[in-house]
Amino acid sequence: MNRPPSRAKSLRCTLRWVGVAVFAMIALGSEPAGLAIEHLNLERSVGNARSRGCTSAASTSKRYTSSQNALASTTVPSTAPATAPSEFQDPAGLLRIEYPADWQVHPDPDYVLSLVSGPQTFTLDIPDLPPHIPGMIPLGLVVNGYKDDLRKSHAGVKIDEETPPAIPKARSRRLRSSWSEKNVSVAEIATLIVHGDHVFILRIVMPADQLSAARNDYNRIIDSLRWLK
Repeated sequence: MNRPPSRAKSLRCTLRWVGVAVFAMIALGSEPAGLAIEHLNLERSVGNARSRGCTSAASTSKRYTSSQNALASTTVPSTAPATAPSEFQDPAGLLRIEYPADWQVHPDPDYVLSLVSGPQTFTLDIPDLPPHIPGMIPLGLVVNGYKDDLRKSHAGVKIDEETPPAIPKARSRRLRSSWSEKNVSVAEIATLIVHGDHVFILRIVMPADQLSAARNDYNRIIDSLRWLK
């Protein structure tokens, strides 16, 4: 099972053109409403950005292949933490989360945080956004861009929306995806969040038969999220 590529670069490309569109709407005296922005043609926006030097995350991100032993493992993580969880605060001091103490940090330049537990991989993305009007980050367009990258990266991917978690002072959407990779059924849960003037993407990827147990760990991480700014 390959590690999922970071989608931060393609989101930066998409949001760059969102910023341009918002400025243009204001210059013309139009209301810069989120609904109008979300109806932009995403494929054309990303294509235009790519032609100006932006590349898709699928072609540029580093990926790794989990060991065969990890894929063959049938060990299911406990649904209750055995010890006190570990804590992570991002370098910019935006948020703090907790994660199971036995999960291993796997340094990766494409992510703010990358954790591995057997065949499970958890990642935290905080994309560096292009210049834009503060507060004008359309969550719908971010989600559409994420779905678009999933479809480009995984043939035949199935994407379903779930009820997003209640996160204070934030807007969020949650996606559950599944696909087949090297004869292994893979599942992913991703929560996309807009808080303040930032986009946060927290996701976990695992063999599909471990989805239930992985969801318990993932939900605890999301529930532990605390904003620092």
